Amino acid sequence: MKSFIQFFSLITLLLLSSSAYANEHTDAHKKAQKATSAIRKCFKNCGMSKDELYKIALFIETELPKQVETNRVYYFSRTKTKLARTIEVDPHTKKIFIHLQRHNVPELGRGARKNVTYSILYSTTKPRKVAHSHTTYPNENEAQAMSDLKGVPGLCKIIAVLSDSRNTLSNCYSFITKYYPRGDFSHYVQKHSNSFKFKDRLRFCRDIIHGIERMHNKGYAHRDLGLRNFFVTRKRKHVHLVVADFGRAVSGGNTSEKGAQGGYSLCAPEGLKPHLLKGDDYLRTDIFALGCVFYKILYNKKPCWMQARKLRNTHVSLHTRHKRFIHRIEQYRKQRLKELKKTGKLKKKRFSPERVEAIILKMINPNPHARPTASVVRSLLQ
Repeated sequence: MKSFIQFFSLITLLLLSSSAYANEHTDAHKKAQKATSAIRKCFKNCGMSKDELYKIALFIETELPKQVETNRVYYFSRTKTKLARTIEVDPHTKKIFIHLQRHNVPELGRGARKNVTYSILYSTTKPRKVAHSHTTYPNENEAQAMSDLKGVPGLCKIIAVLSDSRNTLSNCYSFITKYYPRGDFSHYVQKHSNSFKFKDRLRFCRDIIHGIERMHNKGYAHRDLGLRNFFVTRKRKHVHLVVADFGRAVSGGNTSEKGAQGGYSLCAPEGLKPHLLKGDDYLRTDIFALGCVFYKILYNKKPCWMQARKLRNTHVSLHTRHKRFIHRIEQYRKQRLKELKKTGKLKKKRFSPERVEAIILKMINPNPHARPTASVVRSLLQ
């Protein structure tokens, strides 16, 4: 009788275990189906068939949690899983990303040292299309900047900073950021510039200085303020900008890669001698660069005081180029301020292109210590 009871208990336990496994499998199957439908709705042209996507979702719902919890594995390559796409987990937040890379999907962008492709932030109900920036070059400085600037208003939304979990000695990082479907401001300007009114251009300048002020308050200089490094977003009825791409961002002047901006087109006079730059010097070169950017936004043309060809002309000594550059800016500022004063619009409370240009003249002062800070520029534009 005792043996029979033990046998019966064992059978019952096996049946219950089998039932629990079946329920768990059914639940995972339902979640995978739900995720598949949600992802296909979120990203119609994701480059995968419904079956391929379902297999990825089922793996995420069944095998992935065990691998992460037991083996501390966070990167699942296509080769390893035999699935259609690579999967990566943020070890800190446990967010799951499906990297589409360039498999049947166009890339989002390409920089000097990195590529930007689509990824999917996995969810069974609200998956999101996100941007995945990756490189084979060491970029620990950018990773530190991205971590420090995460959640800062006025900057592009940073979702994850991912180290290479396959190689603990690697100093290459990848980044997940919000996807901005309207793209960068440089391309947006080419398409819509003629439709911009002054109030739009003023709003763009205010958006940019808002982001840069927040960066500077965190101790970071951007150092690469071209139009391509502002992303376009929409809030209610208006188009707005956020500051992006922190690949050259520097804190406290601590960098092995000297230089004020990415090129000569936004370079401050002191930027011609990058070996002398240190500490807050980089914050001041940002202000000069923004003066050039604001002028381009305001008038849709390059600043007349910037002549990149002359600045890079190595047939002329650096000392002479530097001296001529300062003289050109001083002459322009003096003459232009006289012209602006004659309009009588500088004293009016109502904002006008002339008032904004007067602020720009302060920003491009050849004396870096006489330039306004980002906070002052923001207050002047309010």
